[in-house]
Amino acid sequence: MHSSRTRVRPAATGAYRLDGLAPGEYKLHFYDCNFPETRDHYAPEDWPTLVTVGTGEVGPVSPELARGGVITGTVKAQDMPDGLRSVCVRAVGNNGFAVAFDTFSFTRSYRLTGLPGGKYAVEFKDCTFGLYAPEDATVTVQVRSVKTKNAVLRVGGIIEGLVTSEETGAPLSDIKVDVYDKTGGLAFPVWTNQSGSYRVTGLPSGSYDLHFATDDDAVVASEWWDDQLVRADADPVKVTMGKTKLGVNAALSAGGAINGTVRDASTGEPVAACITATSASREFRRLWVAPSGSYRLGGIVGDDVVVRFSACGSPSVMLATKWHDDAINAAAATPIAVDNGDELTGIDAGLEPFGTYAGQAVVAGSGFPRVPAQNVCASLYAPDGSLVDTTEQRGFSFPVFRFAFLNPRVYTLVVDDCGDADLYAPVTLPATPTPGNGAPIVTIEMPPAPTTCHGQVPTIVGTSRARQAARNQRPRRHRGLRRRRRRRHLGPGR
Repeated sequence: MHSSRTRVRPAATGAYRLDGLAPGEYKLHFYDCNFPETRDHYAPEDWPTLVTVGTGEVGPVSPELARGGVITGTVKAQDMPDGLRSVCVRAVGNNGFAVAFDTFSFTRSYRLTGLPGGKYAVEFKDCTFGLYAPEDATVTVQVRSVKTKNAVLRVGGIIEGLVTSEETGAPLSDIKVDVYDKTGGLAFPVWTNQSGSYRVTGLPSGSYDLHFATDDDAVVASEWWDDQLVRADADPVKVTMGKTKLGVNAALSAGGAINGTVRDASTGEPVAACITATSASREFRRLWVAPSGSYRLGGIVGDDVVVRFSACGSPSVMLATKWHDDAINAAAATPIAVDNGDELTGIDAGLEPFGTYAGQAVVAGSGFPRVPAQNVCASLYAPDGSLVDTTEQRGFSFPVFRFAFLNPRVYTLVVDDCGDADLYAPVTLPATPTPGNGAPIVTIEMPPAPTTCHGQVPTIVGTSRARQAARNQRPRRHRGLRRRRRRRHLGPGR
């Protein structure tokens, strides 16, 4: 099927014409693009077969669009008979995508039109103040039919609390409070006000996990309620619709901090970089550095962290990512021990221009044109022996492998079979990246794998699973037994 997309709006007569199509097979999709100008629009339709286009004219392809199904009704608030200020209604199909929506104010009525026949999850939501809990309903509708579904929104549950400093007891403002339901989805985010208090409204009955943090974790340490480092240990907050859960408070520690500068190693100029610190138990912390290149990353509570520096100020900044102590990957980085109250300095980085390395593995002695080796993987190792990356040779007519955003070092490249097919002997060679993106393709000849068997070794081509299955079916006999049988067959004196 052809992958290009072409759109056209039919004339007032309904006639249309698609010109300039490349030869190939096309899937045609027709939909009413006058919506929302028209309140009752037509249901979309796919032409049932692929349309093959050659050099001439194809057609006519003339579908008849049917008036779509309609879901309509009223939405009331339990304690507001005159209607809500704003309600959002949408219909979600089986694929999880919204196919129709409507928003109304005070009219209490909604209308979802142009629906193909099928089953829909209709969602009703208070989209103004969020005081009312959302409601869901399942509605089945057919084209050219109207289904009525009314809804009554009830006041949701409420969580209230106060966020303060663990060291001073002072209220903390602009702390983000994320409320997650038990499905793992983010239900509601709110922020604390100047007095450190927050209020989450419109919650359906259930249990929720709360996370407290600044947006960049640079001021205080983040935590889950109640005083937990990771979500798996969080204490759930149980909420009942129409009731308020008070006293869900948090005291956040200032923790420890790391300080330093990030510069271009070749020019000494400051770099607009992002700093990421992570440990075995905590989430990542990200922070933009100041224009001077200096940074401070706080809120680290008693963790050994690995610090990563990357140029993220502009797409034109061609600098490779580094880790603390001039490491070029996380495995080689030196963890930094940070305790509460620490103010560590000198955690600096000098970023270098990145390079690229590309290669093609070919069958040794294949002549010209070279025959690309099949099912080959390339692994790149840092000077200290740690693995930087592994990739598979990809492509159909000209398969290659490529490593990008590398620091300027001399790496060790190992090219070998992917899996255990044993078609080729491993090849190890030094690899020096070319600055920038324009790396030449290095040709690497792959010799056949050595064997101790007598006679010709069969070559098996196919998927890894097929090769392994064929290999398992080979007879496994002792070499001496084969020799004795051969002598018996040839007869004496031979």
